[in-house]
Amino acid sequence: MIDCSSNQIVFGTETPREALSLCAGPLKLKYADGELRNIEINGRRLLMRLVVAVRDRDWNTIPCVLTHTEERINEDSFEIDFEMEHKTDDIHFVWRGALCGDSIGKITFSFDGEARKTFERNRIGFCLLFPAQFAGMKCSIHSIDGSENEAVFPLWISPDQPVVPFDEMRGLAMEFEDGLRFHVAMEGDVFEMEDQRNWTDASFKIFCTPLRIPFPVTVPAGTKISQKIMLSLIAPQSLRSRFPSKAHETTLALDRSKSHKLPFVGLCVSSSESPPDTRQIDRLRKLN
Repeated sequence: MIDCSSNQIVFGTETPREALSLCAGPLKLKYADGELRNIEINGRRLLMRLVVAVRDRDWNTIPCVLTHTEERINEDSFEIDFEMEHKTDDIHFVWRGALCGDSIGKITFSFDGEARKTFERNRIGFCLLFPAQFAGMKCSIHSIDGSENEAVFPLWISPDQPVVPFDEMRGLAMEFEDGLRFHVAMEGDVFEMEDQRNWTDASFKIFCTPLRIPFPVTVPAGTKISQKIMLSLIAPQSLRSRFPSKAHETTLALDRSKSHKLPFVGLCVSSSESPPDTRQIDRLRKLN
Protein backbone atom coordinates (compact mmCIF):
# COMPACT_ATOMS: atom_id res chain seq x y z
CA MET A 1 0.00 0.00 0.00
CA ILE A 2 1.06 3.58 -0.68
CA ASP A 3 1.12 5.94 2.30
CA CYS A 4 -1.16 8.87 1.43
CA SER A 5 -2.07 11.99 3.37
CA SER A 6 -5.72 12.86 4.00
CA ASN A 7 -5.56 15.50 1.23
CA GLN A 8 -4.23 12.94 -1.25
CA ILE A 9 -6.98 10.48 -0.31
CA VAL A 10 -9.80 13.02 -0.57
CA PHE A 11 -8.57 15.32 -3.36
CA GLY A 12 -5.89 13.28 -5.18
CA THR A 13 -3.24 15.91 -4.49
CA GLU A 14 -1.30 17.15 -1.46
CA THR A 15 -2.14 20.84 -1.99
CA PRO A 16 -5.72 21.09 -3.30
CA ARG A 17 -6.88 24.42 -4.68
CA GLU A 18 -10.33 25.88 -4.28
CA ALA A 19 -12.51 24.75 -7.18
CA LEU A 20 -13.16 27.22 -10.00
CA SER A 21 -16.75 27.69 -11.18
CA LEU A 22 -16.83 27.56 -14.99
CA CYS A 23 -19.42 27.79 -17.77
CA ALA A 24 -19.40 26.26 -21.23
CA GLY A 25 -22.48 27.91 -22.70
CA PRO A 26 -25.43 26.60 -20.63
CA LEU A 27 -23.24 23.99 -18.91
CA LYS A 28 -21.97 24.74 -15.40
CA LEU A 29 -19.11 22.85 -13.78
CA LYS A 30 -16.27 22.93 -11.27
CA TYR A 31 -12.55 22.62 -12.01
CA ALA A 32 -9.69 21.97 -9.59
CA ASP A 33 -6.26 20.35 -9.83
CA GLY A 34 -6.64 18.81 -13.27
CA GLU A 35 -10.17 17.40 -12.99
CA LEU A 36 -13.75 18.38 -13.69
CA ARG A 37 -16.64 17.87 -11.29
CA ASN A 38 -20.42 18.27 -11.31
CA ILE A 39 -21.15 19.15 -14.93
CA GLU A 40 -24.80 20.20 -14.98
CA ILE A 41 -27.43 22.20 -16.83
CA ASN A 42 -30.28 24.00 -15.09
CA GLY A 43 -29.69 21.91 -11.96
CA ARG A 44 -29.64 18.60 -13.89
CA ARG A 45 -26.38 16.79 -13.22
CA LEU A 46 -24.89 15.14 -16.31
CA LEU A 47 -21.47 14.06 -15.08
CA MET A 48 -20.11 13.86 -11.52
CA ARG A 49 -16.40 13.65 -12.27
CA LEU A 50 -13.91 13.49 -15.15
CA VAL A 51 -10.36 12.69 -14.07
CA VAL A 52 -7.15 11.03 -15.26
CA ALA A 53 -6.07 8.14 -13.00
CA VAL A 54 -2.76 6.29 -12.76
CA ARG A 55 -3.11 2.90 -11.03
CA ASP A 56 -0.12 0.70 -10.15
CA ARG A 57 0.07 -3.10 -10.27
CA ASP A 58 -1.72 -3.35 -6.90
CA TRP A 59 -4.55 -0.96 -7.92
CA ASN A 60 -3.16 1.87 -5.81
CA THR A 61 -4.05 5.28 -7.25
CA ILE A 62 -0.81 7.24 -7.58
CA PRO A 63 -1.14 10.77 -6.12
CA CYS A 64 -0.54 13.66 -8.49
CA VAL A 65 1.06 17.10 -8.24
CA LEU A 66 0.05 20.08 -10.38
CA THR A 67 3.33 21.49 -11.68
CA HIS A 68 2.14 24.18 -14.11
CA THR A 69 -1.12 25.81 -15.18
CA GLU A 70 -2.39 28.50 -17.57
CA GLU A 71 -6.01 29.64 -17.35
CA ARG A 72 -8.11 31.75 -19.74
CA ILE A 73 -11.56 32.06 -18.19
CA ASN A 74 -14.47 33.88 -19.88
CA GLU A 75 -18.10 34.30 -18.87
CA ASP A 76 -19.36 31.40 -21.02
CA SER A 77 -16.17 29.60 -22.11
CA PHE A 78 -12.72 28.62 -20.87
CA GLU A 79 -9.30 27.24 -21.83
CA ILE A 80 -7.00 25.66 -19.25
CA ASP A 81 -3.59 24.09 -19.91
CA PHE A 82 -1.71 22.36 -17.12
CA GLU A 83 0.91 19.75 -16.29
CA MET A 84 0.61 16.90 -13.78
CA GLU A 85 3.18 14.56 -12.27
CA HIS A 86 2.59 11.14 -10.65
CA LYS A 87 5.69 9.97 -8.84
CA THR A 88 6.62 7.29 -6.29
CA ASP A 89 9.74 5.19 -5.77
CA ASP A 90 8.57 2.84 -8.54
CA ILE A 91 6.47 5.05 -10.83
CA HIS A 92 7.11 8.30 -12.68
CA PHE A 93 4.49 9.49 -15.19
CA VAL A 94 3.91 13.06 -16.36
CA TRP A 95 1.21 14.47 -18.61
CA ARG A 96 0.03 17.72 -20.08
CA GLY A 97 -3.70 18.34 -20.00
CA ALA A 98 -5.75 20.68 -22.18
CA LEU A 99 -9.30 21.70 -21.28
CA CYS A 100 -11.58 23.71 -23.52
CA GLY A 101 -15.22 24.67 -23.03
CA ASP A 102 -17.04 26.69 -25.69
CA SER A 103 -20.12 28.90 -25.64
CA ILE A 104 -22.42 26.33 -27.31
CA GLY A 105 -22.01 23.62 -24.66
CA LYS A 106 -19.04 21.51 -25.81
CA ILE A 107 -16.18 20.48 -23.52
CA THR A 108 -12.96 18.83 -24.67
CA PHE A 109 -10.43 17.31 -22.25
CA SER A 110 -7.25 15.80 -23.69
CA PHE A 111 -3.95 14.68 -22.24
CA ASP A 112 -0.54 13.70 -23.59
CA GLY A 113 1.63 11.76 -21.15
CA GLU A 114 5.03 10.10 -20.98
CA ALA A 115 6.58 7.47 -18.71
CA ARG A 116 9.82 8.88 -17.28
CA LYS A 117 10.90 5.45 -16.02
CA THR A 118 9.89 1.84 -16.62
CA PHE A 119 7.09 0.65 -14.33
CA GLU A 120 4.10 -1.68 -14.15
CA ARG A 121 0.54 -0.39 -14.26
CA ASN A 122 -2.98 -1.76 -14.18
CA ARG A 123 -4.56 1.37 -15.64
CA ILE A 124 -3.67 4.80 -16.99
CA GLY A 125 -6.41 6.97 -18.41
CA PHE A 126 -9.69 8.78 -18.05
CA CYS A 127 -12.40 7.87 -15.55
CA LEU A 128 -15.91 9.28 -15.92
CA LEU A 129 -18.46 9.09 -13.11
CA PHE A 130 -22.15 9.31 -14.04
CA PRO A 131 -24.74 9.86 -11.26
CA ALA A 132 -26.67 6.89 -9.87
CA GLN A 133 -29.85 8.78 -10.84
CA PHE A 134 -29.18 7.56 -14.40
CA ALA A 135 -30.40 4.10 -13.32
CA GLY A 136 -33.06 2.98 -15.79
CA MET A 137 -32.19 5.67 -18.34
CA LYS A 138 -32.10 4.73 -22.01
CA CYS A 139 -28.96 5.51 -23.99
CA SER A 140 -27.09 4.52 -27.14
CA ILE A 141 -23.62 2.97 -27.14
CA HIS A 142 -21.06 3.63 -29.88
CA SER A 143 -18.80 0.57 -30.08
CA ILE A 144 -15.24 0.31 -31.38
CA ASP A 145 -16.48 -1.72 -34.37
CA GLY A 146 -18.54 1.25 -35.55
CA SER A 147 -21.93 -0.14 -34.51
CA GLU A 148 -24.48 1.75 -32.42
CA ASN A 149 -26.75 -0.10 -30.00
CA GLU A 150 -29.52 0.89 -27.61
CA ALA A 151 -28.97 0.17 -23.92
CA VAL A 152 -30.34 1.01 -20.46
CA PHE A 153 -28.36 1.99 -17.37
CA PRO A 154 -28.94 -0.83 -14.83
CA LEU A 155 -31.91 -0.18 -12.60
CA TRP A 156 -30.83 -2.81 -10.08
CA ILE A 157 -27.18 -3.02 -8.97
CA SER A 158 -25.29 -5.03 -11.58
CA PRO A 159 -22.63 -7.48 -10.34
CA ASP A 160 -21.11 -7.81 -13.83
CA GLN A 161 -17.77 -6.20 -14.53
CA PRO A 162 -17.96 -4.76 -17.06
CA VAL A 163 -21.70 -4.16 -17.24
CA VAL A 164 -22.99 -5.66 -20.49
CA PRO A 165 -23.51 -4.09 -23.05
CA PHE A 166 -21.45 -1.15 -21.72
CA ASP A 167 -18.17 -2.56 -23.01
CA GLU A 168 -15.90 -2.06 -26.02
CA MET A 169 -17.08 1.57 -26.10
CA ARG A 170 -15.88 4.65 -27.95
CA GLY A 171 -18.94 6.76 -27.21
CA LEU A 172 -22.18 7.08 -25.29
CA ALA A 173 -25.26 9.25 -25.85
CA MET A 174 -28.12 9.90 -23.43
CA GLU A 175 -31.47 11.49 -24.30
CA PHE A 176 -33.73 12.96 -21.64
CA GLU A 177 -37.52 13.18 -21.73
CA ASP A 178 -37.48 16.85 -22.77
CA GLY A 179 -35.35 16.12 -25.85
CA LEU A 180 -31.99 17.16 -24.42
CA ARG A 181 -29.14 14.93 -25.61
CA PHE A 182 -25.74 14.57 -23.95
CA HIS A 183 -23.03 12.86 -25.97
CA VAL A 184 -19.67 11.55 -24.74
CA ALA A 185 -16.94 10.61 -27.25
CA MET A 186 -13.74 8.83 -26.13
CA GLU A 187 -10.42 8.49 -27.95
CA GLY A 188 -7.10 6.81 -27.21
CA ASP A 189 -8.27 3.54 -25.62
CA VAL A 190 -11.22 1.17 -25.27
CA PHE A 191 -13.69 2.04 -22.51
CA GLU A 192 -16.18 0.05 -20.44
CA MET A 193 -18.44 0.59 -17.43
CA GLU A 194 -18.83 -0.81 -13.92
CA ASP A 195 -21.65 -0.24 -11.46
CA GLN A 196 -20.01 1.41 -8.46
CA ARG A 197 -23.14 1.00 -6.37
CA ASN A 198 -21.55 -2.39 -5.64
CA TRP A 199 -19.07 -0.47 -3.48
CA THR A 200 -21.63 1.98 -1.96
CA ASP A 201 -20.59 4.75 -4.38
CA ALA A 202 -23.59 6.43 -6.01
CA SER A 203 -22.22 6.34 -9.54
CA PHE A 204 -21.62 4.43 -12.76
CA LYS A 205 -17.92 4.54 -13.70
CA ILE A 206 -16.63 4.43 -17.27
CA PHE A 207 -12.94 3.67 -17.48
CA CYS A 208 -10.15 2.23 -19.62
CA THR A 209 -8.31 -0.14 -20.27
CA PRO A 210 -10.75 -3.13 -20.58
CA LEU A 211 -10.41 -5.71 -17.82
CA ARG A 212 -10.35 -8.48 -20.45
CA ILE A 213 -6.77 -7.41 -21.25
CA PRO A 214 -4.28 -9.07 -18.86
CA PHE A 215 -2.64 -6.87 -16.25
CA PRO A 216 -0.33 -5.62 -14.88
CA VAL A 217 1.38 -4.25 -17.99
CA THR A 218 4.97 -3.07 -18.18
CA VAL A 219 5.25 0.55 -19.36
CA PRO A 220 8.78 1.13 -20.74
CA ALA A 221 10.44 4.48 -20.10
CA GLY A 222 9.62 6.89 -22.92
CA THR A 223 6.18 5.37 -23.62
CA LYS A 224 3.70 8.04 -24.82
CA ILE A 225 0.01 7.83 -23.87
CA SER A 226 -2.63 10.20 -25.26
CA GLN A 227 -6.41 10.28 -24.76
CA LYS A 228 -9.30 12.65 -25.38
CA ILE A 229 -12.85 13.02 -24.05
CA MET A 230 -15.40 15.21 -25.85
CA LEU A 231 -18.67 16.16 -24.16
CA SER A 232 -21.39 17.65 -26.36
CA LEU A 233 -24.78 19.10 -25.54
CA ILE A 234 -27.49 18.75 -28.19
CA ALA A 235 -30.83 20.41 -27.55
CA PRO A 236 -33.81 21.37 -29.72
CA GLN A 237 -34.22 25.10 -30.31
CA SER A 238 -37.38 25.21 -28.21
CA LEU A 239 -35.42 23.93 -25.23
CA ARG A 240 -32.28 25.97 -25.90
CA SER A 241 -34.25 29.21 -25.68
CA ARG A 242 -34.90 28.42 -22.01
CA PHE A 243 -31.20 28.17 -21.16
CA PRO A 244 -29.75 31.34 -19.63
CA SER A 245 -27.05 32.93 -21.77
CA LYS A 246 -25.20 34.05 -18.66
CA ALA A 247 -24.48 32.50 -15.29
CA HIS A 248 -27.55 33.00 -13.11
CA GLU A 249 -27.05 35.15 -10.04
CA THR A 250 -29.40 35.51 -7.09
CA THR A 251 -29.42 38.73 -5.09
CA LEU A 252 -30.88 38.96 -1.58
CA ALA A 253 -31.78 42.38 -0.15
CA LEU A 254 -33.01 43.38 3.31
CA ASP A 255 -35.75 46.03 3.43
CA ARG A 256 -34.78 48.02 6.52
CA SER A 257 -37.74 50.40 6.13
CA LYS A 258 -40.06 47.79 7.62
CA SER A 259 -39.91 46.15 11.03
CA HIS A 260 -41.58 43.03 12.31
CA LYS A 261 -42.18 41.75 15.80
CA LEU A 262 -40.15 38.67 16.62
CA PRO A 263 -42.11 35.59 17.74
CA PHE A 264 -42.06 34.59 21.39
CA VAL A 265 -39.11 32.44 22.38
CA GLY A 266 -40.22 29.29 24.14
CA LEU A 267 -38.19 27.65 26.88
CA CYS A 268 -38.47 24.13 28.20
CA VAL A 269 -36.87 22.08 30.91
CA SER A 270 -33.69 20.31 29.83
CA SER A 271 -33.84 16.53 29.60
CA SER A 272 -30.55 16.48 31.47
CA GLU A 273 -30.88 15.97 35.22
CA SER A 274 -27.78 18.07 35.97
CA PRO A 275 -28.36 21.76 36.84
CA PRO A 276 -27.36 24.41 34.24
CA ASP A 277 -23.75 25.54 34.42
CA THR A 278 -22.56 29.15 34.67
CA ARG A 279 -22.38 29.62 30.89
CA GLN A 280 -25.93 28.35 30.36
CA ILE A 281 -27.28 30.55 33.15
CA ASP A 282 -25.59 33.59 31.61
CA ARG A 283 -27.18 32.86 28.21
CA LEU A 284 -30.63 32.42 29.81
CA ARG A 285 -30.26 35.80 31.55
CA LYS A 286 -29.47 37.45 28.20
CA LEU A 287 -32.71 36.01 26.80
CA ASN A 288 -34.58 37.60 29.72
